[in-house]
Amino acid sequence: MDSSVRQRGAVLIVALIMLLLLTVVGLAGMQDSQLQEAMAGNMRDRNLAFQVAEAGLRAGENELRKATITAPVSSPLPRPGDPCFWWSCGGSAAVFNWGAAPAVTAQLNFDVANPQYVIELLPALPAATTGNSAKFGEDTLSRVYRVTSRAGGGTGDSVIVLQSTFKR
Repeated sequence: MDSSVRQRGAVLIVALIMLLLLTVVGLAGMQDSQLQEAMAGNMRDRNLAFQVAEAGLRAGENELRKATITAPVSSPLPRPGDPCFWWSCGGSAAVFNWGAAPAVTAQLNFDVANPQYVIELLPALPAATTGNSAKFGEDTLSRVYRVTSRAGGGTGDSVIVLQSTFKR
């Protein structure tokens, strides 16, 4: 009879320990689901920014398909008479001002800022008909442009920059 009196509180202690373990497991599961929800939201934001940047890239390429280019075109090459190159100026390169870049009125069903793009004229390339003797004396250089598009997602935390090369 003495043994039953001594074991009367053991069930309570075991039940409290089990409750504590279940609480710890539940809290860990809740933190995991919160992390997965945050990752899914960030992935959606990045995907949204990517789609908007693609729309900006298409707008820049469509500008180059026109007969006359109305968007401003810059060049990554140094200006004539400018002695500053990236290796001789101590790495003080000028940063492009995205605030001055043209914004695209993208017709997307998203609540995001419009993408921006810049068109750069790259060094000319010889055309595919350069070796053709019938084309001798003609201007056989092709103009190559680099289109860079920048867009942010729904929250502005994710920024995507895309580039494409366009031969005209």
